[in-house]
Order: sequence, then C-alpha cells, then structure tokens
Amino acid sequence: MIDLEGPVLVTGTDTGVGKTVVTAALASLLLSRGNSVEVIKIAQTGDENDAAEITRLCGVRARALTAYPDPLAPFSAARRSGLPLLELEDVVEAASDVQSDVVLLEGAGGLLVQLGAGGWTARDLASELGCPAVVVARAGLGTLNHTALTLEALTRRVIEAAVVIGAWPAEPGLAELENLKDLPGPRLGRIPEGAAALEPEEFRRRAPGWFDLSESPDSVLDQVTGEASLLITSSGTALRMKKLMALTLGVFSAIGGFVDLGDIVASGVVGARYGLGLTWAVVLGVIGICVFAEMSGRIAAVSGTPVYGLIRDKLGPGAALVNLIASFAVTLLSLTAQIGGIALVISLASHIPHIVWVIPVGIGLWLVIWRVKFDNMERAFGLSGLTIAVFAVALWWLDPDWGALGQQVASVAPPAGEPLPTYLFYAIVLFAAAMTPYAVFFFSSGGVEEGWKPSDLRTQRLNVMLGFPLGGLLSVGIAAAAATVLLPKGVDVKTLDQVVQPAILAFGAAGLAVALFGFFAATVGAALECGLSCGYAMAQYFGWPWGKRVAPKRGARFHLTVGLCLLVGVLVVQTGVDPIQVTEYSLVFTAVALPLTYLPVLVAANDPDYAGEHVNGRLSNGLGIAVLAVIVIAAAAAIPLMILTRMGA
Repeated sequence: MIDLEGPVLVTGTDTGVGKTVVTAALASLLLSRGNSVEVIKIAQTGDENDAAEITRLCGVRARALTAYPDPLAPFSAARRSGLPLLELEDVVEAASDVQSDVVLLEGAGGLLVQLGAGGWTARDLASELGCPAVVVARAGLGTLNHTALTLEALTRRVIEAAVVIGAWPAEPGLAELENLKDLPGPRLGRIPEGAAALEPEEFRRRAPGWFDLSESPDSVLDQVTGEASLLITSSGTALRMKKLMALTLGVFSAIGGFVDLGDIVASGVVGARYGLGLTWAVVLGVIGICVFAEMSGRIAAVSGTPVYGLIRDKLGPGAALVNLIASFAVTLLSLTAQIGGIALVISLASHIPHIVWVIPVGIGLWLVIWRVKFDNMERAFGLSGLTIAVFAVALWWLDPDWGALGQQVASVAPPAGEPLPTYLFYAIVLFAAAMTPYAVFFFSSGGVEEGWKPSDLRTQRLNVMLGFPLGGLLSVGIAAAAATVLLPKGVDVKTLDQVVQPAILAFGAAGLAVALFGFFAATVGAALECGLSCGYAMAQYFGWPWGKRVAPKRGARFHLTVGLCLLVGVLVVQTGVDPIQVTEYSLVFTAVALPLTYLPVLVAANDPDYAGEHVNGRLSNGLGIAVLAVIVIAAAAAIPLMILTRMGA
C-alpha cells in the first residue's frame, strides 16, 4: 500500500466521484494518527468551494491555489474567463513549502484533465513531486474500465497508487458488489454514500474506519496489459514480500518485547521457590494479553484510535483522568525498574557498580527514542531479546528429571510447607508481569504510528497469537532452568546474577554472555516501550500531537513528557534504590491498575464506531469477560496479599 507521507495526490477516474469527501476523510485519518495535515485544492471551478468544505468536515487548513467562475475543466475555464493559467512550477513550489507532515493535493476532474499552462495534468504534478496518488473511483457500472485506465496511466510514469471508492451505497446492488470483487489496483478504502451530510465531529470520528477494505488485491487485473501490467504485478509482488517481512519481524519483536525485567525477576524467583508449579498463572497471563492485545490492535487498525484515546472516549474526562494517573504512575514505575535493570545487567558484565551506569543508560535511551526509527528500534531489540532462549537450551543441556518438571506443571496447589497466601501472591505477580498496561498502550499506539489498516488485521493477529505465547515460553524457560538448578539448592533469588546461574552451569562464560545480552536487549526494549507509553498516555488524554514520527517542534509536549519520564527514572535509580525491589512493587501496583486499562478495551471492541464490522464475536467476548473477571480478582487481592505475606517473604 502507498505511504501517506509528504505530498499525496488525490485524483479521480472522473469528475463528481467524491474527491473532496475522500480528501477530508484522509485528512481525518491522518490527524487521528498524530500527523499534521494541510490540503491544497489545485484549481477550483464554478460556484462550489471545495477547500471550505474540507475545512468544515475535518478541521484542517485547506486552500485553493486559483479559482475560475465557470464550472468547466480548469484549462477551459481559465481561457473563457481570461484569468491566468496555473504554472506547474508554482504548484510544485506551493506543495514543497508546506511544513506539515502530509499535504493532500486535490485535483480537478479526472487524472488527465488539463489543469494549467502548457496543458499539464495531475499526473504530471505527481511525477514532478515523486508522490503517490489516491485514485477515487465510482462504485457502479463503468468503474472497472475507468479505474484500470487511470491506473495504467499512473503506472506508465511509475507512480504508486491506491484506490478509494468515493461513495459506497448503503444498499449496494449486484453491479456494486461484483465491482467490489473485481475493481483493479490496491484498495485503500470506501467512503459511505452521504458521508458529507454527517456533522463534522461525527465525520472526523468515523472517517478512520472507512479505510477498511480487507479484500485488497495486490495488482491491477488483466484489463491492464503490456508494460503497465508488468509494472503493477511487480509492485504487487513487492507488496506481498513487504507483508511477509512485517509478519516475520512483528512476531519476533513481540517475542523479544514480551520478557522485561519484571518477567525475568518473577520467573527466576518463582522457579527457584515453586519450580514450575505456577506455570498456570503464566498461561493465564499469556491468554489474557493475547485477548486484549488483539482487541486493541483491531481497534487501532479499524478506527485509528489507540488504547488511551478510547479510554478517554469511553470513561469520560473525569474517570479517564483517574485512569491516567494510575496507569501513568505504574508505567513510570516500570520505566524506573527497567532503567535500573539495564544498569544491573551492564554491572554484571563489567563488574562496575550499577549506579555508575544509570546516567549513561538514561542518555542512551533518550538518544534511541530521539534518533532511531520506530521499526528499526523494535526489530533490533525485539530480535536480540530472543537470545534469552539460552535458558531453554541450558535446560535441555542439563537434562533434568522431565517427569518431575511435568508433575510441577500439572500442579495447581502450593508445595508442601508453602503457605497458600504467598503462593497466590506470586501467582498474581506472574499474571501482572504478563498483563502490564504499557504493553497494550505501546502495541496499539505503535500500530497507529505504523499505519495499520483493516487489511493488516490478519498480520496483526498472527503477531499476537504467535509472538506473545512464544514470549511466555521464554519466561517459562527461565523458571524451568531455575527449578532445575536453584530449587534443589534452596536458593532464595534476590539478584540477577542468581537468575543467570543455570546458563553459567550449562555453558560457562559463553552462557553468561548470551544470557546477559538477552537481558540487556529485553530490558532496553521494555524501557523504550515504557518511556514512549508514558508520552502516549499523556498526549492522547490531553489531545496533544503525539508519536515518534511527529516532528519535535510540533510534538514538543509529547517528546518533553518522554524525556522528563526518563529523567525521573534516572534520578530515582540514582538514589541507590534496589531496582529489583522497584520491579516487585511495580508488578503489584500493575495488578491493581489492570481493570482501568482493560475494561474500556472490551467495551470499545463491541462498538461499531471503533471496530466497524470487526466487532467482537462470541468467542472474543467470552474470553474477554473471563479474563476481565480474573483481572478484577487479582486487582482486589494484590495489595492485601502483599501486606499479608510481607511482599512474598
């Protein structure tokens, strides 16, 4: 699919196909994803004022470069009125001078209508700017030929394009339904007929969900032949490869990002004390995060609304503010723990006290957030985090009593001599470690930043359903290694160097190096996610421009929030507080905050305004309600059990 960045041409297969409404809807979509947008109507003819209509519908600045009184093609209208013709160079300069993230250039009439001096067309403009084109097409008879011809004309200039149906009827007939199957070209969406009659606020809220064609073909059909057909087919092959890479990298990023310092510490502590007797809590947590991450990702793809945006919409400003304070505090506490964890890992590798590394770690995290691209950041640290699998390899190498481990997995009661309250406390800790709110904040906001669409739902679901369970297996691997090596010795895990002992026993210095590298990558990835999630939550509540891709000048408050949170985390760890203790407290308070995060997600996933035709089915609702019941129980029991057991002592 085309990239909606920089200049983007909005053209049509004909006049009156809905270019103005599509332009306003695209602007609304981009605004919902944190982009700044400006619209230029290249030439206005007749009595209508398309620029004013766009501003009315979506609220962005829109202007026409020139206007002619007669309702004709611009070249003819200019000649008839005696007014000067537009120069192509002037339009290119106007588009290039715009400082917004995206400038939408709405044409007049069809693609090859003459717009100015020398007979230049919208295709010439797109070729000169090197920008993609959104082709607005009709839904009814005749559209297949018109759309194929328009795409062929664009392909001959090697201009990327996607198709939007400008007015999809509420009750489509046979022709419209069959055209929907056969319409050539990659499809970006369809706008409901009569959308311009909506109130502006309603238009802006619904517009992101209109770009929802999941049936997007990757190439123009056989109507386009010769060179054009070859070029478009090649483009489709590249698109399929891009989707495959997105799936592969997304899955591995989810695996690496699942295991943060909280999971590492909790898995080591529990494995050394209960063996694999609390595996059921990890499984429950993995099911829970899969259910709600899938819902939040689906909402982000369909409506362009991230989790905190829908929390404010569903709870209202007052209740959402309470949620913001609780979730923000927990995420900031998690960020502090991750910063301390990174310093501890470096300390284990360098034998220099961790306190020395805290400030360099904070600066390094800030530089990564500031300078490294979003997808590169996720891929690098997500894939590197996979090296935590060294614990699973070490377990196989040590050849434990597999039967005994299997009996531990099957157990759902505390071992003899272990008090039930402490057992339940650690069950809640493991569950909370898997269900951290920042995971869905980051997952859904990242989806908006990466431009997920309904056509990406299959990839998004595979990322969730493969990535998070495999990440859970990494946590179980740490616990199993601890159960094999530390449990028989009665080790009470308090430090990271105790957690890595199984890897050292199996592989010596090499095992230590690989384990520490995995811990480093996982905690850095988690710190980046926590830092950005603090900015996401604050900006989405107050309606600030947000996103890693938003220019610092425009997104100053978002970037300032992220920077200040990193500074607070650094200062707290610099006081000498034990990062492991910070981690333990963060997991307890995470459990308390879980209902505030996940209830609005479940409600929104059943709302067509957010999920469109992709609302929850019976299975999703059944699982969501069951997991939410567990969340409520865990939230209610977390602090009493913490006090009763003296933090699991």
